[in-house]
Amino acid sequence: MKSCFKIPRILIPRENFSLWAVPAGDRMPADRGLWERVEHTVGDSPSALRFLLPQTCGEASGEDVQEIRSRMYAALEDGTLEKLNRGAVFTERTFPDGTVRQGIVAAFDLEQYSDEAGEKALFRPAAKPADPARDLSVRRACPLEFSPALVYFRDKKGRVMQVRTDDLELLYDFELMEQGGTLKGYYLPDDLAAEMLGDISLRGTAFIVAEGVDFVAAAKRHWEQLKTTLPADCLASHPARFVLAEFVDLTAQPARAPMSRYLSCGDDAALIAALSKAIKVKRDGSLLLSVRTGADVIEKADAVLLRLMREKGGDVQYFSRRADLKRALSAGGVGICFDPFTDDDWFDAVSGGAYLPAHCFPSDGASRYLLEGREIAYD
Repeated sequence: MKSCFKIPRILIPRENFSLWAVPAGDRMPADRGLWERVEHTVGDSPSALRFLLPQTCGEASGEDVQEIRSRMYAALEDGTLEKLNRGAVFTERTFPDGTVRQGIVAAFDLEQYSDEAGEKALFRPAAKPADPARDLSVRRACPLEFSPALVYFRDKKGRVMQVRTDDLELLYDFELMEQGGTLKGYYLPDDLAAEMLGDISLRGTAFIVAEGVDFVAAAKRHWEQLKTTLPADCLASHPARFVLAEFVDLTAQPARAPMSRYLSCGDDAALIAALSKAIKVKRDGSLLLSVRTGADVIEKADAVLLRLMREKGGDVQYFSRRADLKRALSAGGVGICFDPFTDDDWFDAVSGGAYLPAHCFPSDGASRYLLEGREIAYD
């Protein structure tokens, strides 16, 4: 197996998985309603929610970070958490619409990751990290990580995830809060985990960090700072060198269409002309459909929209459903849609050192939930 993976000893709660697992902290961070509902659902029960900074606050206070640190040590020492034997977790997430997403929870090497623009690396983020500072303050101080990171790989023949779950130990099977569907997790022993992760390495030449971008960026920054203080014989195996993530085969997921754009600036003719000049489009009245989809095409369209917005006024709006865009168009303005990204669109853009444009894909409720953890400083 390539050295880009680490098979960890994963931590899971001993009970009450439905209250322990909470939406990842980077999902709708300013949605007070969401977090108020989660707080109400969890109540006083042990939960990964206790390891998240307040989601509607700005800067992280030292008091908040120290409180999280204390809660993590307490969970380790009071029996709340169970440490599994070295291995990985095979997950099956069933969404409310019946779609099933399979994944493998393991760790990867931060030495193989870069989020610098234009720099190629085995692991690259889909989007430019926005603000890793909050996650970094927690990672520096705390002994555990509970990761929101979801990493895509490509397996066009669909062989990696071919595993008989009947032969595996079921760790959990429960309903996720906030209409997240259901989640099953099976223990993958060390040897089987090594085989499956090695198979991913053979089939994938690049990996995309699609969710938890700020979290992984913070882990990278922490490791770069920490390793300068460590003796040479600790560098290869120090737990902070790695970060926990769920690995998902992108080719097994439904194609995803980038969010549509809409602008009403009082001069539809100028906007249509500018967009038509920048990219090749088909026109249906004031609705434009890009002939080609790709990060470069969306960036060109965004540049036109933002320029016209500054010159003529209005606001660019983003829609994940074309029906919503058409309702907006009934009051005037111009909209532009893009066909779904192919797997190659994703990987060609990101593995080449680029980022996907802002507002590229909607938050569609498919984000990870915080559940599995790992020690990063306690040993």
